[in-house]
Amino acid sequence: MKKLFALMLVSGLFIALAPAFSQAPNVPKDGQSPQKVVSLVFKNTSLSKIPLDIPGVMQANLSPMSTSNADVPVGTVISYYKQKKAIPLITITAETPKVLVVNKLIAEKERANKN
Repeated sequence: MKKLFALMLVSGLFIALAPAFSQAPNVPKDGQSPQKVVSLVFKNTSLSKIPLDIPGVMQANLSPMSTSNADVPVGTVISYYKQKKAIPLITITAETPKVLVVNKLIAEKERANKN
């Protein structure tokens, strides 16, 4: 019983200290300046899923009628997938709106590409 308790105590200590040893994605390497990160809300107000690629952050499906939050570095190009092909949707800047209605951005982009 004492060994089990000691094992649980030690493993809990390692789990508690793990974040202290991991490097946050926004921490610059030697000689580099910190990268600006923008907190964004991704909304899908449509009834179909939207496959998104946000390099360095996530590659996932934005579920129908859902909202997702992510911290995205400035300069990141967000893409969506159409017929398994990645299509650039928006490049993140410091002026990017904090709430992106992704299905409307895609509709605008596809409308602009038809003209």
